[in-house]
Parts: sequence; C-alpha cells; structure tokens
Amino acid sequence: MNRPKLLAGIAVGATAVGAVGSLAGLVRAVTGNTAGLATVGLVALVVVGLSALGSAPSRVLSTPYWGR
Repeated sequence: MNRPKLLAGIAVGATAVGAVGSLAGLVRAVTGNTAGLATVGLVALVVVGLSALGSAPSRVLSTPYWGR
C-alpha cells in the first residue's frame, strides 16, 4: 500500500469538502443581502482580473532572441 498517496487523497478530499461547505455557507449568508452580494461580486472580479494579469506573458523578461 502506498501510504503517502492515500494520505494525499484523504487531504484533497477533506479540503474539497471544506471548500464546498464554506461556499454553501457563503451563499446562505449572502442570499437576500445586497451589500454582501456586491462585496462577493467585487472580490470575485478582482480575483479573476488578477488571475488574468498573472497569466499574461511578462514583457520585462522577454527578449527578441527567445522566439528563434
């Protein structure tokens, strides 16, 4: 039996259950609350924007010689 893989699987499963439970709690708390809904939307927009910014190629580190 490969114990590290088993423990890793259990850890990933527990993290997924915790994340889904937290998301469900957030949805319950925000439902019907306009200010809370706006805050969650703004945070989601910032996260998506920063994710897109971080996935863009770095212009500082690029050189014309790498394309050859």
